[in-house]
Amino acid sequence: MSHKADQNGAKVYSYLFTKQISDQGSFHTAEIPYVFANVENDKLSDTMSEAWANFAKTGVPSAENLPEWEPYDRENMATMILDDESYLAHNHDKKLIEMLEPDYRY
Repeated sequence: MSHKADQNGAKVYSYLFTKQISDQGSFHTAEIPYVFANVENDKLSDTMSEAWANFAKTGVPSAENLPEWEPYDRENMATMILDDESYLAHNHDKKLIEMLEPDYRY
């Protein structure tokens, strides 16, 4: 995300889907049914579907049940944590990335 943000093109919006899906936990692409409102009677599904639709319409993801979704940049590393209680985090995994790859310019 940092490399994309460095290009100074369109704003970058980062998210991390952390909702536990039954006993499988959370995994890559687990959010897709939520984005396309294929999960019935689920607040997170409604919120994510609204956010993606607003992103398609305006270029900014937003939904009634989400805090303001700030664009990601190298300094703030703003990332929306999407779960039953969603929130915007800053630099949420910076220390982990630095520990795993200390010499990498991410």
